[in-house]
Amino acid sequence: MFWRRKKFDPESLSERERERYGRNMIVKEWGGDEGQLALKRSTVLVVGAGGSGSSLLYYLAAAGVGTIRICDGDTVSRGNLNRQILYAEGSIGRKKAKEAARVLGRLNPDIVVKPYPEKLDGENADGLMKDAQIVCCAVDDRDAMRTIGTQAVKHRIPVTWAGGYYMGGFLTFVQPPVTPCMECMIEILNKCEAAIKSGEVPLRSDITLEVGGENPIVGAAAGTAGAMQAMETIKHLVGFGGSYLGIMVEFQMGGVGMRFNQYDIDQMRRKGCPFCNP
Repeated sequence: MFWRRKKFDPESLSERERERYGRNMIVKEWGGDEGQLALKRSTVLVVGAGGSGSSLLYYLAAAGVGTIRICDGDTVSRGNLNRQILYAEGSIGRKKAKEAARVLGRLNPDIVVKPYPEKLDGENADGLMKDAQIVCCAVDDRDAMRTIGTQAVKHRIPVTWAGGYYMGGFLTFVQPPVTPCMECMIEILNKCEAAIKSGEVPLRSDITLEVGGENPIVGAAAGTAGAMQAMETIKHLVGFGGSYLGIMVEFQMGGVGMRFNQYDIDQMRRKGCPFCNP
């Protein structure tokens, strides 16, 4: 089951679409019809329809990405509703992928939204990813992240990766061998978590994380991460502007100020990595 209008023509824009996307199309770098049609012809796989995935999906659909695949095996719970803005009380107990597709289909009937209410794994990843132009990683499950990384290398597909935590979050753009692969970055994340848990590396005083348990998060922080990921994804598909290729941006919005830091992720490469540094 998927949501779309009765006729989907990736080679032209209807008057309704021109009206809907008009504010996109007058952006100088967009290129008018050319940029909008590039979006309409695109297929994006979004893995994770949770906190950051909610705003990510909303903005991809609103911008006019032609085909959106949503892969998420979870169901909606009441504890999701502080940050997962795709859902409401009536969504509780329903599969996130299907509920997200229903909501996005009502938001924009001129696109195709395909739900896959299952966890991404080695069996389904190839079919979901092989003809996509980009994959959006909006999940913190290590197995799913590894699967994304392996298949992205196999099919030479770039990955935007973002998430929220506490009152902030992060974003990066992964495209081996130009950047380190997902496997390299997962290894660094695991080492960082272990160091934090052991007390070897103390957290900044403005952040409190329960490693291995439920982490505190303000919903707007997850939404900000997802919106930034949507922008990075759209820029790639339309073909304008720079990207966070090889850079991880980390932000925190708590306290009295807002901070954005950028880090060169090239140092995350593992020596002899078969994916990004053979």
